Amino acid sequence: MTKLAMAQPRFKDPNASSKPMGCSIHPGILGPDSRLLRQKSWPVALSGRRQAEESWEKLEQALNQARAKHDFRSCIGLSAIQIGIPLRMALIWSPNMGYLHIANPEIVEYSAQTAIEHENCLSLFDMRGRVARPIGVALRYLDQDFSKIERSFSGWTARVIQHQLDHMDGILFTDRMLAGEPLMPYGDYAVQKAAA
Repeated sequence: MTKLAMAQPRFKDPNASSKPMGCSIHPGILGPDSRLLRQKSWPVALSGRRQAEESWEKLEQALNQARAKHDFRSCIGLSAIQIGIPLRMALIWSPNMGYLHIANPEIVEYSAQTAIEHENCLSLFDMRGRVARPIGVALRYLDQDFSKIERSFSGWTARVIQHQLDHMDGILFTDRMLAGEPLMPYGDYAVQKAAA
């Protein structure tokens, strides 16, 4: 892996229509029009263990509700800011590794190779958009027990991690979409995917 800077997000024109872009997956998760999703999250204080534990519980509850409602076959994630908690925390789930708790994450390396994939978001669940991201990352973070971890991730898990870190910086995947491409409603995406 090499140290590469991610492409800068292209923020939407503030004078553009304020028409809603989509909706969240359920009432406990903020939708795309929430101003809180554009706010930077605060680091988790090492002295704030109780607050962190309460936040992990709320994240697990919200993610479990999402998983009960939909059949997720690949990796999904949820940042604390998406449930109204402005802390640098996220919970990621995949069938292969179960739950991954990350707090105060920092990507220390990106792979040189990138891939373009359709992304969606639990805060914008009914829409998809193509985003280019590095296919691998080396991540430094605190786990659920506040142990310091440095670990490499690849594939869809690396993509979900980058997506969650964007949330912590007030960035939505729509800000990183390929220039000129519109959001795609889920129904159109499903038809396109089935035809491929």
